[in-house]
Amino acid sequence: MQKRKKLKIFTQVCFGILALGHQSPMHAENLVCTYGNPVLLKPTKRVEKFDNYTKEKMEKMLITLHSIENAIGIAAPQIGISESMAIVSFSSEMIQKYEEGKKKKISNVILQDGKEVQNILELMPFVFINPSVQAIGTEKDKMVDGCLSLPGVYGFVERSHKIRLQYQDIEGIKHTLECDSLFAFCIQHETDHLHGILFIDRLVEEKLMVDTMSPCWKKLSIYPELLQKKEASKEEILEVLKKLGTTFDYSKLKNPKN
Repeated sequence: MQKRKKLKIFTQVCFGILALGHQSPMHAENLVCTYGNPVLLKPTKRVEKFDNYTKEKMEKMLITLHSIENAIGIAAPQIGISESMAIVSFSSEMIQKYEEGKKKKISNVILQDGKEVQNILELMPFVFINPSVQAIGTEKDKMVDGCLSLPGVYGFVERSHKIRLQYQDIEGIKHTLECDSLFAFCIQHETDHLHGILFIDRLVEEKLMVDTMSPCWKKLSIYPELLQKKEASKEEILEVLKKLGTTFDYSKLKNPKN
């Protein structure tokens, strides 16, 4: 119990920093590595030391994640750190919107170290280090997937419906988590990042969808030649993504140029 309390204190400190608007000295504001950046395409290194430096890197990930509207998860390579660390974080508003809209839960059952978690918010933000994912059963979920590293692009991906995750927390303590549905889907997405795999590598349909509804994307004109099409082939999308460079500044979406 004492060790779990330490993790809670760590996340509370990070959220306190966020609330104060503090920027970590490591933090490049709102910058996320995008398609074409080599760090996204190679397997990460295991985290061996669970010290203050590791906590600073995790703090940077939290700050970046929560500075981007509607972002659910982030992996260390997305902020240029090739280490096996990731976060999934659902807010109460996200959970309510999803469960009311989809008429199903984010996760039907959650077991952490053999004990049932009654409220998923107790785990948020869910920090997992050196993860190993094992499918439970053969059932798959086909969902629309997206990624901060491929801004404004979405596609259909299949992932295991139910998983068993072995991981370490920020203190280096080993845990086992069982979950399903969207929670499991997101954990698998972030774990893929740690192996140099992007969601476009797992597409079940070659067509990708472009976010044409957001006025921010239209003002930024990131995909001007695709906005009228609403969907495009993987090859077309990747050619356009190359024009973004190797990072994208999400602060542009807060105050897009006219």
